[in-house]
Amino acid sequence: MSAAAASHGGGGEAREVLTDAQKEACEAKVRVDTAQTFRSADGDDETDALTRKLASYVALTLAFAESVFDSLSTVLVLGVAMPVLLGFVYAMLLYFLAGLVIWLLVTLLILGMCFLDFLLCAHAGWIVLPSWLVGPANSTAVLSGSGAEVALLGGDSSASNEDLYGFLAVVALAVTLMLLLWICFSYKAIVRTIAITEEATKVFSTLPALMVWPFVELTFLIGALVYGIFALAVICHPSVWGGDSLTALFAVCQVAGTLWMIQFIHACDYTTMSAAVAYWFVTTNAQNDGCCGAEKCCKGWAGADGNCLVKMAFRCAMCALWCLEKSIEFVSYYAYVNIAIDGTCFCVACKDTFGLIIKYPAQTAVNNLVKRLLCGVLLGLSTPCIAAVATFLYLDGQEDFTEKHTPLYPAGTVFVLAFFVAGGISNVFEAILDTVYLCAFQDMDLNSPPIYLSDSMREALGVDAAEEEAGKSADYYKKASSDAGRGKVQPSVGGPGGSML
Repeated sequence: MSAAAASHGGGGEAREVLTDAQKEACEAKVRVDTAQTFRSADGDDETDALTRKLASYVALTLAFAESVFDSLSTVLVLGVAMPVLLGFVYAMLLYFLAGLVIWLLVTLLILGMCFLDFLLCAHAGWIVLPSWLVGPANSTAVLSGSGAEVALLGGDSSASNEDLYGFLAVVALAVTLMLLLWICFSYKAIVRTIAITEEATKVFSTLPALMVWPFVELTFLIGALVYGIFALAVICHPSVWGGDSLTALFAVCQVAGTLWMIQFIHACDYTTMSAAVAYWFVTTNAQNDGCCGAEKCCKGWAGADGNCLVKMAFRCAMCALWCLEKSIEFVSYYAYVNIAIDGTCFCVACKDTFGLIIKYPAQTAVNNLVKRLLCGVLLGLSTPCIAAVATFLYLDGQEDFTEKHTPLYPAGTVFVLAFFVAGGISNVFEAILDTVYLCAFQDMDLNSPPIYLSDSMREALGVDAAEEEAGKSADYYKKASSDAGRGKVQPSVGGPGGSML
């Protein structure tokens, strides 16, 4: 700030003289508030600190609620409508570029495994890092050296740590090698999966309501959850039941019943979607299949009936239970599709699922891997991230909003909403992929040649190539099959015990 100095008196004291423009620039408007603090008569410094901490939490909660309510329309549009719109965009993308997307995801998976191998090998001391990565002071040190490991890993270096990282590196390298070999040997299965994915995306052209079908399931789930909480509150009320043991027994039964109801709703939802997709597969018609899938699911479910050593044993038991849970979950989803296709009970559908896995193990494994990459990574993670970033950028550009609130709270809320909506849409994609896969292979098993496969599916599954290779012998087989009246299985949608294909 420029100023003119003037001397006054013999002391040589200098005083700065400001111009009018400078005085106006230095003026700032302020607001004076009066705050009152109320303390308990018997309180001390510790209770006052806890009170202030609680007040800060309450203020943070209120700021979060106010920012979300002030941007409620934006939160609903970007947290609920945008994931549905992105679902249609992903469906169109997979319809035109399914091969590119799937191979790109597989490549990213391999690169991720290679990066993990590199980190483990570096921590084990098998790789010397360049100076530009670890800095000039540690240019000759490996990643397992004390300075580099503390900087990159946050732990202490020791021989035992190097041995542990070496063991993990060997395991990771073996897994990466097996993954590479498995992908190479499963090339044809991946090509078939690409064709199945392209075929699955065609469903939305005739059944677009499937994209918003998760909201129907969500409505029933919320109703079941509200009922379960209300019933549990009534049971646990002291005036309802006299004895504590009786109250605990009914409470446990209520919780178990609520959990079973939630799983039953999920099973009905999955089976209904599978029934609609299977009907579309054999008829290519957008007729409404009603609730036949839920009815079949109800029938199927009605017919389905040392300290260190202890810790290690407990963890092994938990791991075994986790594997059992995932296996049952994997089999159950295919069983729901079989219930929708054949109308059988749950136990018979599980038996058919085991037969499918035994007959086509490689194809089933590839389908499951691609399904996890498409639905888990492409849909499940990218959708909420895109929605949250869009919310932050939009609200950050609104000056009237940023003057009062921060856009981080609405962005976080949108991320949570979009995550659940994207999870429901991912469930729709999984149901469509499973249903098209089972319908296609059941068509090939029951009908020779298949009668419901599209041209792209026939080419990808090698049906036309097999007929050309068979030549005239295939004509003789068709004629003999036609004379016997068993050449193909007609669709019989609806009856339990009768195959849809």
